[in-house]
Amino acid sequence: MPKDTISISLVQNRLDFNNINYYNPLLIYKSNVLASKHLALSVTNLQDLLEKLEMQKTQESDSSKKKIAEEQISVLKKSMQDFFGQDGLRSVDFYVYNQIKEIKDFLKSNLHPFVVFVNQAEDTISSDFEEIRKVCNFIIISTKDGNLPNFLKGKDKSELKNVIAVYGGGGSQDLHLKFAAVYLHQASIFHAVNPYGMILNSSPIYDDFLIDSLRKSNINFYSLLNETSNDGILAFKEGVSLSGDPIDEAFTLFYIKNEATKELIRVWNKNNRANSKLGALNLDGNLPNEYTAGLECFFHELKQKGLIISYKQIKLKVNSSKGLSLSLEVALKYNDSFNSVNLVITAQEISEYLRRAS
Repeated sequence: MPKDTISISLVQNRLDFNNINYYNPLLIYKSNVLASKHLALSVTNLQDLLEKLEMQKTQESDSSKKKIAEEQISVLKKSMQDFFGQDGLRSVDFYVYNQIKEIKDFLKSNLHPFVVFVNQAEDTISSDFEEIRKVCNFIIISTKDGNLPNFLKGKDKSELKNVIAVYGGGGSQDLHLKFAAVYLHQASIFHAVNPYGMILNSSPIYDDFLIDSLRKSNINFYSLLNETSNDGILAFKEGVSLSGDPIDEAFTLFYIKNEATKELIRVWNKNNRANSKLGALNLDGNLPNEYTAGLECFFHELKQKGLIISYKQIKLKVNSSKGLSLSLEVALKYNDSFNSVNLVITAQEISEYLRRAS
């Protein structure tokens, strides 16, 4: 066999490229009395399914725990009504859990980019948050005041990337659930929608001191769209993660990266005759080749859909010296408000994508 020949396929038979639930969040609720349960909730069935939640077998004989279970079910009914009481998603995956390992195992076979903690962000979920942050791309939490919860204080900006905090006002508003329902519904229609300015069925805050504190902490809130003129228009603000990055920009990059990885794998396998003679191709990343031609069509389609306004410098590198090392780099621009960003997909990320999708 010639030294420049590669005999490898990036695609496994079990791989399903359509199993990423981009716009279907996973809502999770931690309970120490209710039994673990995954529910597919909708507007029509939420009351019945939540009422059927059972207690943990070891707690059933404890009358005080039974009362707690009833209170938690009541809270969940109200929270899910808030979630579905918007002009947003009409169904959602919901999971009552006792141990965070249950959620981690569930996410291995159900790829939900967004995980939403129904519980308020307090120290009781701190360790669970850290575990989910390792396996999930976006986490939505609710805060009860203008400051970060204790377990997030002092963290580096990179550790807060893609963590979305929403002011809950003591938890009764469920603004983080309302945000998730409306934003992801609108994103399913046009992915690059900006959540800043969204109208929700929620009560606003007007306290200047509180708003200033929330804004400094990059915690989202609901208030007057124009805070100086008092025009009466209410809106969701600020549309950022705790690292200060715009949510729509981060989610769009995540979407493009996943879809580009999928397309890169598809193009690679479709060109397997060319794959067998790597020495005859321009695979140092500097010149066009069979692979960049296919990827050119993909990025052109993204531009036509309005997800990006420009792309350039598609660079594909393949190194066959030690197995297969494949990487992609391209400069993207979302809109005229943002600078160009480099989309980089490494061999390790391709392997991780295949592992999770298989």
